[in-house]
Amino acid sequence: MLRALVALALSAVAWCQAEPEERSIGPLAVGDRTFQVTLSVTGIRIKDADGVVHFEKKIAEKTAVQIAVLNGRNGAGLLLTYEATPSVPRARSWEVLGIIDGKLKSFGPPIFPDGSLAGGVPSWDAALLADVLNFRISAGNFFVIVPVEVSWEHGIVRLAYGLVRRCRMAVEATRKPAETAASIQLFPGTDEKAGDPVEVEVKKGSVVEFLEAEGRILWEESEDRTSLGVAEDIWLRVRIDGKEGYLHSPEDFEAVGLPDAG
Repeated sequence: MLRALVALALSAVAWCQAEPEERSIGPLAVGDRTFQVTLSVTGIRIKDADGVVHFEKKIAEKTAVQIAVLNGRNGAGLLLTYEATPSVPRARSWEVLGIIDGKLKSFGPPIFPDGSLAGGVPSWDAALLADVLNFRISAGNFFVIVPVEVSWEHGIVRLAYGLVRRCRMAVEATRKPAETAASIQLFPGTDEKAGDPVEVEVKKGSVVEFLEAEGRILWEESEDRTSLGVAEDIWLRVRIDGKEGYLHSPEDFEAVGLPDAG
């Protein structure tokens, strides 16, 4: 699903911890417009060069905010990153702002991923001909990369390839080989009806490659947040000493050197 990506420019990054006094960031150039951002302990306010307020938002107490200019191929905007301090797992979220009908607007509620923003920069998806933000989502024993399309024309962010029953995703995994050999069940496809698995021995010196994952993406929208994750029923395509197939069980993931990260 995920095609070759070309990194785009990310500029004018400012990191501010919300404090009692107001802090001003800018001017930030978004296309041919400039904006000034004011941060305080209670919220965010964004004005244009004429002093017109385009965006206001209250933020929770002890929230750090990062402001970045997004320069995509199809448009430009701002990326807001929110993080509760002190930091706790899954406490970061991301919100995209862009210009619609001459007004800087939010493209939807903040995205709360079961992971993080991969690389911290937007990319170009050559298959969709669209700018995407790539999220690094935990699948328990490894991570998958889920692209979220930034639709500058329609003023929304959405799953790049929609909510389908099963998606193919790029994989990020760090292998920790076991000291002893283990046998795993290698399936020919992502459906157990595709054929019987073969038993493959994974030795300490085995060459194991993680090729891609296949599973269902979870995208749940509400008024104030969008949750992003993957379903537990996930398949991992691997190549073990030249033999290629799919793993499905947590026990087999662990046997190839991918313990549950929790």
